[in-house]
Amino acid sequence: MPDNKWGKSDFTEGPQERKPGEAPALMAEQPGRGGSNCSKHPDRSASWECEKCHKVCCDECAGTYQSCPWCGGVCIPLEKKAVQTAAAATKSFFMLLLDSFTYPLRGKGIILLIIGVVFFFMLFFVLGFHILRWIFLLIGGGFFCAFFMQIVASSANGENELPDWPDVTNIIEDLAIPFVKFIGTFIVSYLPLLIYMYYLYRNPFSFSKPVFKSLEVLGSIYFPMALIATALGFPHVFNPIAIFTSIGKVFLHYITALVFITFVFFMGESGIQFLIGHFKYFGIFLSALLLFYAVTVQMRVYGIIYYVNQKKLSWYGE
Repeated sequence: MPDNKWGKSDFTEGPQERKPGEAPALMAEQPGRGGSNCSKHPDRSASWECEKCHKVCCDECAGTYQSCPWCGGVCIPLEKKAVQTAAAATKSFFMLLLDSFTYPLRGKGIILLIIGVVFFFMLFFVLGFHILRWIFLLIGGGFFCAFFMQIVASSANGENELPDWPDVTNIIEDLAIPFVKFIGTFIVSYLPLLIYMYYLYRNPFSFSKPVFKSLEVLGSIYFPMALIATALGFPHVFNPIAIFTSIGKVFLHYITALVFITFVFFMGESGIQFLIGHFKYFGIFLSALLLFYAVTVQMRVYGIIYYVNQKKLSWYGE
């Protein structure tokens, strides 16, 4: 994957050294698995793999009892091994989804969340001044958009903690461009719905709930993959064929992730209602903190989708 503004791009083949507690590189090849040819007879295709030493061998080597000629372990068909490997990868994906609940709390995560909420309230206060409204909306919006896309990119690269707040050395490059990219991705994702809403504005008695909901769901399916592509610098963000093709390649993981995110926001909404109802003004701050936490988890899950499925997506020929 080429270098981009939002994160590293140092994907490598094979096992990678990782920090304690860091999620494993799920798509990396495991050591000692051998190749597609028999380890003893290189001119013959391998049909079996030893569960103990992981060497592969042909039918002759496995023999009648399908035992390993090197260590005596049990050999299983490579086709069965492939199914087991795919199941293990799916299980690992689900574990990473659950792990995303603790992602915003690791390292400096709690401090970053609190700073983000404080900055949000400061921005909300400043937006009350008409003269400065659009300037601070661009600066604040760009800051948050850049941060959220950094979460997607760093998670897609296997990072296990929240990235630092964006470095701002150039307002145009570091704030304005991320803001335009994020909002542009949102508009393109929901463009059919926006067009329909404009049509309803011109023809208010033509409302159709099934059409409205269908277009809303379409946009909600398109947006996550489009935002992943934007954060990683994939050049075909606005190509519906490329985006929907990518979704099709990882459909099970993708739909599971969307259901998971929906659950996160459902629980978050319930929590916000409880906090506001029981803690009044302090509850507003806690609610904003909970919402910021939920969005952080959402961006994390987007990154996980790519992290686990980068070979299937093959955006950069991985």
